[in-house]
Amino acid sequence: MQAQQPLILIPAYVPDERLVKVVDALLQHTEHYAHIVVIDDGSPDPTVFSSLRERSRVTVLTHEQNRGKGAALKTGMRWVAEHAPQSIGVVTADADGQHLPQDILAVAQAFAQQPECLWLGSRNFKQDDIPFRSWLGNNFARATFRLGLRINIPDTQTGLRGIPRKLIPALLETDSDRYEFELDMLIITKQQDIQFKSIEITTVYEK
Repeated sequence: MQAQQPLILIPAYVPDERLVKVVDALLQHTEHYAHIVVIDDGSPDPTVFSSLRERSRVTVLTHEQNRGKGAALKTGMRWVAEHAPQSIGVVTADADGQHLPQDILAVAQAFAQQPECLWLGSRNFKQDDIPFRSWLGNNFARATFRLGLRINIPDTQTGLRGIPRKLIPALLETDSDRYEFELDMLIITKQQDIQFKSIEITTVYEK
């Protein structure tokens, strides 16, 4: 594995064929990352994961029981720390098709250029077709982080992130195992004086 490339982590619980399509699309552009790690977070049906295990440059890790997105990400990070300790870090993406392959690759490329920063694939909440609940939730979170923590970023809830290697040890020490893990990540990034960077991605909502 090349040191100047990230690994891609995809936590998944009960995924469908959209995950396979995303992975297969990423496998057409292996020059932008070192490896793909998919974490099965206790899914009852192994069919999708069995298919992914047949692909080269893909590793599937398994939780016997559902433990949460944060726990799945930490399992992937521990694997990276053990098997690719010299990598620049990881790019995390969701398994439900909301992160397009081209956007995952764009974050990986930007991250490779400035691997000391935390990169966020940020959705454009000014679009006309954004659901009100999503618009309200993100704007409330943005205001909270900006005023309370002096963190000013366009999308606090995005799961598409480029996470630098130096941030991983602190993330592995956190107690949060579910979706709050991603919010805690922003706080830890600020505490460690790591710079935030963002790149706009396509806004996709599950139908």
